[in-house]
Amino acid sequence: MLKNSKGVTLVELVITIVVILILGASTITTSDMLIRDTKKKTIITNMYLVKSEVEAIYDEYQFSGDSAVLEGQSIANLLAYGITVHEGDLWYMWGETVLSNLGLDPDMLSSGGKYIVNYTTGEILYTKGFREIDGTVKYTLTDLLKQE
Repeated sequence: MLKNSKGVTLVELVITIVVILILGASTITTSDMLIRDTKKKTIITNMYLVKSEVEAIYDEYQFSGDSAVLEGQSIANLLAYGITVHEGDLWYMWGETVLSNLGLDPDMLSSGGKYIVNYTTGEILYTKGFREIDGTVKYTLTDLLKQE
């Protein structure tokens, strides 16, 4: 004769909990990777916007020869970001005010962040950087675009 089962056994309950934990862990990991990837792509997109403005300003500078068209504050030392400044490089720092003056959204910067641009080479540096999964921090557009 069969017993009437009126509940869930302990084994069934444990298996159900384990399956739910596995699904939850994989969902959290996937979500974390998507959020990290989205943040990186947002930073890269913002740097491309800044780069297009840099190129336009540099073209105007080359045409007019007037250094007053160069936006931002001149920077001479970038060793903190691993960059050696070469003779003739035009490195300038852009903050919220410069972005606003150029019609860009100042919210492109995280709190305290700034863009440092090189008018000569077109390189863009974001002072907050982006921390990769391995812990390295990448500051320049060139470094962020490198596939490892």
